[in-house]
Amino acid sequence: MFKLPPTQALTGHGSFKTYTFKIGKTRDASCVYCGEEDSPRHTLFSCERWAGIRRECEVGIGDVITANNMVDYMLQSETKWKEIERAMTRIMTTKEQDERRHEGTRNN
Repeated sequence: MFKLPPTQALTGHGSFKTYTFKIGKTRDASCVYCGEEDSPRHTLFSCERWAGIRRECEVGIGDVITANNMVDYMLQSETKWKEIERAMTRIMTTKEQDERRHEGTRNN
């Protein structure tokens, strides 16, 4: 599995429709899973598609992850960094695989 750094999620340059719409790669910024605006904040903290992964991460660090506390937790310990990085990697990797599959079916 290709391991993505948290930088992609933190900068918003990645498989987020708000970004791909901005650069002209997609026609809109709607999340393919729920229809909300697909921003990094939405993907990482509120989209129900990723709730299970978020819950596992929160159990691992012992608290609810939010946009306001994520970086603080990442800097607290290597264990928390790895737990959050693992969750982000799982989300982003799956999201990119889904996107490639969707593009493949659209082009066939």
